[in-house]
Amino acid sequence: MFSDHRRLLTAALAALAVTLGSLLFIPSAHAAGTVSGVVKSKLAAGSAVPYEGASIEFSRLLEDGRYDYDNATYVSSGPTGAFTAPGLADGDYQVRVHPSSWGSPGDLGYEYYDNAWSPYEKTDVQVRGGNVTMNDIVLEQPGWVVGTVKDAAGNPIVGASISVQKTPTSGGYGFEIDPDGSYDTRDGDYTKNLIPGSYTVEASGPWTGAEGRSFRTETATVNVPANAAAAPQNFVLEERKKVVFTVTDSTGAPMKWARVDMRIQRNAGDPFEAPQYGPIETDDDGKFAVDDDAHAYKLRFFPADAYTGSNAAEWWNGGDGAYTYAEATAIDFPASAPMKRSLSVQLATPAITPGEVSIDGDIEHVVEDPHGNYTVNAVRLGQTITANPGTWEPSGVTLSYQWYKNGQPIAGATDPELTITEAIAADMWLLRLHVTGSKPGEQAVEAESEYINDPVLPGDPPVAFARPAITGTAQVGKTLTAVPGTWGPAGVSLAYQWFAAGEAIQGATNATLALTDAQLDKAISVRVTGSLAGHTSVARTSAATTATTPVDVVVGTPTITGTAKAGSTLTANPGAWTPGDVTFAYTWLADGVAISGAGGTTLDLTNAQAGKRISVEVTGSRGTSAPRTATSAQTSAVQGTLTAATPTITGTAKAGEELTASPGAWGPAGVALSYEWLAGGQQIVGATGATYTPGAAQVGKAITVRITGTLAGYGNEVRTSAATAAVIPGDVTAGTPSISGTPAPGRTLTANPGTWTPADAELSYQWLANGTPLVGATGTTLVVSNAHAGKRLSVTVTGTTSTGAVAEATSSATATVVGVLKGATPKVSGKAKVGKRLSAKPGTWSPAPVRLTYQWLRNGKVIKGATKASYKLTKADAGKRIQVRVTGRKTSYKTLVKSSAKTAKVKR
Repeated sequence: MFSDHRRLLTAALAALAVTLGSLLFIPSAHAAGTVSGVVKSKLAAGSAVPYEGASIEFSRLLEDGRYDYDNATYVSSGPTGAFTAPGLADGDYQVRVHPSSWGSPGDLGYEYYDNAWSPYEKTDVQVRGGNVTMNDIVLEQPGWVVGTVKDAAGNPIVGASISVQKTPTSGGYGFEIDPDGSYDTRDGDYTKNLIPGSYTVEASGPWTGAEGRSFRTETATVNVPANAAAAPQNFVLEERKKVVFTVTDSTGAPMKWARVDMRIQRNAGDPFEAPQYGPIETDDDGKFAVDDDAHAYKLRFFPADAYTGSNAAEWWNGGDGAYTYAEATAIDFPASAPMKRSLSVQLATPAITPGEVSIDGDIEHVVEDPHGNYTVNAVRLGQTITANPGTWEPSGVTLSYQWYKNGQPIAGATDPELTITEAIAADMWLLRLHVTGSKPGEQAVEAESEYINDPVLPGDPPVAFARPAITGTAQVGKTLTAVPGTWGPAGVSLAYQWFAAGEAIQGATNATLALTDAQLDKAISVRVTGSLAGHTSVARTSAATTATTPVDVVVGTPTITGTAKAGSTLTANPGAWTPGDVTFAYTWLADGVAISGAGGTTLDLTNAQAGKRISVEVTGSRGTSAPRTATSAQTSAVQGTLTAATPTITGTAKAGEELTASPGAWGPAGVALSYEWLAGGQQIVGATGATYTPGAAQVGKAITVRITGTLAGYGNEVRTSAATAAVIPGDVTAGTPSISGTPAPGRTLTANPGTWTPADAELSYQWLANGTPLVGATGTTLVVSNAHAGKRLSVTVTGTTSTGAVAEATSSATATVVGVLKGATPKVSGKAKVGKRLSAKPGTWSPAPVRLTYQWLRNGKVIKGATKASYKLTKADAGKRIQVRVTGRKTSYKTLVKSSAKTAKVKR
């Protein structure tokens, strides 16, 4: 299969060379000139004589690289063979010369100037005002080539083709051989005009799908005489060994039209390189084949563009698949291998999800050119670019980097930054970043950036650089030293900038850094920048240190303030500790025994501590320093009092729902409790029980309960609960939303919310496609577009009251949206004459991709079997008008049919 790709690539490059060569000068059409010359004819055994009646066609080169055939200038040669084309606008012209009759045995052939068989070898005529005299044009009788194309067993290779070009690397024309294996170049539309000369004839096998046979291409150099056949060229094509892959997703469904990343090793020992053609993808059945056109291949299979699951691209490794190039297994073709091997690839989902890898830096440059400035995607010598790995999941993925030049890893280029040195810039035409994510227990996954695919732009070479290191201990009060490594050439000056947790430290621009509390708990790094006149400066940053640790903790003297009485609060004062950012933990003690749960800066005394002396133990901590502890002096013995708790309220603060006061634990035994309920801080008349049900009067107000404890011999204690949320009205009752309108692109759907209570509930809307919210679609209407094709639309309505009650309801889904295709009216090109070939020009169809099929019509009636993009006119078409009908199809879209205008009546 790759020989076919190579032949197509060769022809394409040749055509590109023709176009680019012509684009070297595209003048403006202000001046005009005159072109003259002489046309002669030469029969097989005669000499050149003047030729009258030749048609000379001048087609001017346009700025877009095409020739203006629609406005071509035609002149004829006179009795002496002379011709003149006056008034030609300045520019470059393709010149084609036709005899008065052509196509019958013995007729003269046509040619392009200067003695060129095809436009690939032509010479343009440049008109720059004044007179231009062309070389004599000598028309000769075409010759032809005949032969056969068969396999090693002598059987015709049905569907094989013959192509003819002047050289193996120039453009040419081809045609399919006859079913019996024979061919005659006179059967081709263009190869029937082989003017005398040397040609390369190439025989290639047909493409019969991934499962079909593949053949090696054979070529021969043939000298074609005038008006006669060249020596017969009989080709025997050798069948290739091949491997056929069937690619499926995790459910076993074929991945049709899925992209394939192919790396080719042309010969044993060569590097594996990406081909310079594409797209490369599986067929309609999810199959993909490689053959022994190359020594070996490494293949990565991607999910199809339309695939919406979680399966990821995999490299073939002979087993369950791999997610990095390093784990890929090469497919080769040993002598013992059968002619065809069939292998299966079932894509799965790796545990690691890669980020979207890109390259940061100034890589788009405007190049000034006399014919118009243009933008290139390139780096400049001396430039530093940086890896942007994107977001990888899950957390804890370790990333590594490798930069590639021309498809091969750059030795030592494993940092996030890459500086374009002279060695890297040399012969570079492709630059790419590979990022590999790894995590213990999981398969590593690799992702790549887009290519930078233009040659390196000129610039000053970079200074020689190294990645700096840091020596010293990362602790407050210590000094770190930057070790820059080896930089050059001689005379390079180094500048330093220190960073803490990635942020530049103001004023830290020396080779050393004295750490302060400002860097505590932060990792430290240093950036070294080398500069030298005539060179591009380069900056490199060291690896970061561990987080900076603190200095040792020095204890203070804790004290206690407050009254030693049950019901009072004691407060711990830690004293003066150093350094100043020590954090404290507290443990309260009663007669030297820790009080359970007493760990804050304060202690609320209870009767449990009555008669005991209180002290506090303070523990100071700072970063990773060892904690230190100090204990205060004891208080006097604690005096008893009632034990009271802060009451709590259970229940929902909603009108009509009961709230309950929980007083907590009060003591000692026999304490009498009384209740007072408050709304917005104001007592509610008559609300003196352990429960209370708010009404409409309390809506919008927070509720508290105040409890008073009394007991003979003890002072009263009063505690008030925390406030509830503001009382809200009753529940919201949702309506039944519905949708009105037609679910078709360009039409508007309207959400009808139904009836909601209370009536003042504020309604909001969210439109959904197949149950998934549509970003930004939050109004009462939705304009349907092709983006919704294949999906059912619904709307969710959310109702919210002024006090925060919320309810939502979702409508039924619409019918599935059928997309609308847009297509141009096709055009038919070619000459409406029997034996000529018409071509359909479908124009632009959207949204891409749209699968197009063709049907040719004769006077409006279907021509049986004429379903390709071109159609060769037959005798049955004579006197009829031909048109083509193009049908566009796309999944979830309505089929669109467009018909061209009819041609003129076909001439015989």
